[in-house]
Amino acid sequence: MITNVLIPFLVAGILISLIIYLAVFLPGKVLRRKFAQLGELKGLSRAQIVSRCGKYHSKRPVSGGYVCVWMIPGFVISVVFDAEDKAVRSYTKSPVGEKSRHLKPALTQ
Repeated sequence: MITNVLIPFLVAGILISLIIYLAVFLPGKVLRRKFAQLGELKGLSRAQIVSRCGKYHSKRPVSGGYVCVWMIPGFVISVVFDAEDKAVRSYTKSPVGEKSRHLKPALTQ
């Protein structure tokens, strides 16, 4: 039996869980969905990806091109671009225990 003393603690716990979900997991799901809607990334230009998924978090040079990283709580994706600004490969990372099957397979080598 739940007493009147426990009800405020139960409500507070539910609210805290909801806030954590909204702050941590929801943004990652939104970004993952945007990338999934793009379909196959290989061959897309950086401008096409940025226009649909937003500005990337960082950009670093690699041999023959560069890597752009989109990072948000709950989801990280790195896309390798060649010298002509075309995507050639991508890597994703999701929270522990969650598979990236919601995203189309990463670019092939």
